[in-house]
Amino acid sequence: MNDFISNMSIKTCPFLWDQIHFSSTGEVMFCCVYYYAVNAPQAPLSINNEELFTTLMQIRQQTLSALKNGADGDFCTGCPEIIEIHKPVANTSDNAVANWKVNTLLFGTGTVCNLDCIYCSTKKIALTPWREREKNVKRAIDFVRYLQAMNVIDTTTNAVLGSGEITVHPLRAEILQLFTENPCKFLINAVEYSTEVENVLKNGKSRINVSIDSGTPDTYRQIKGGGDYFRTLDNIRRYSRFANITDLKYILLPGTNDDTTNLDGFLDFAKEIGANVILSRDFNGIEAFEQKLEEAEKAIEHFVENAKKRGISHFMSGNMSIGERKEKVRRP
Repeated sequence: MNDFISNMSIKTCPFLWDQIHFSSTGEVMFCCVYYYAVNAPQAPLSINNEELFTTLMQIRQQTLSALKNGADGDFCTGCPEIIEIHKPVANTSDNAVANWKVNTLLFGTGTVCNLDCIYCSTKKIALTPWREREKNVKRAIDFVRYLQAMNVIDTTTNAVLGSGEITVHPLRAEILQLFTENPCKFLINAVEYSTEVENVLKNGKSRINVSIDSGTPDTYRQIKGGGDYFRTLDNIRRYSRFANITDLKYILLPGTNDDTTNLDGFLDFAKEIGANVILSRDFNGIEAFEQKLEEAEKAIEHFVENAKKRGISHFMSGNMSIGERKEKVRRP
């Protein structure tokens, strides 16, 4: 959104301007907010590259135009990510909309994983036969190459690799070859060490994001359903030597990992390696979280206070927000 005009206010969506998301189920979307049960703009990977590109451009232009004119169009109804921008506002002329440049690309890896986390939201997708998921990933790889050739994606595009474990993915070499010079964000569990991921991290522009969710081996095993806690920490230490930024994530599960032993063990490790920390919650466990909200808020308070004491950069994930507590929980 580089072109601006003034003296007006419009509804728009920042994702439609410069983001693209390859889902693990074979769609190309402009966002991943389908969690909100809205009709997210998307097109199937099953069609050929030229048709897919044309379809996405049409959907994008139609939806941005509808938003500009005060409607949601065929997509995005009720989505909380739709915003109103006051001057300076993005130029929504046909020329500006047609000049599509992807700033952030989210690449779903077909839910290949080596853990069985209790909060995982993609287990049902993983039941899909691998042949079908492999086909989707290969099509995504091919379409990324097409977008690179069209200069819609270039080496400045931020690539986020998640929705599965890239370090053990059968097609990881092909996937990572697409982004060797890009700033990449690896959403990994670090149970295994991947030299392919290390090689991308060495470009000096990339980061890792590891959800540990614990500060003790027993709790780690309970939440993750496998893996070796100490080996994972050793792998994170190795990755962090090459990563431009290391983010450690803690998905708060009241009654499971909200005790001070786990919280402090997690923060101590983050302090050791100089990592940022992110506090989040189980996106699929809203009711369980709300039922133990008092315990959760005590844990949040302890987390924030002790992160500050240790001098650790800490962030609240947006999905920590719950009803009227939104501002309180997001910005303690």
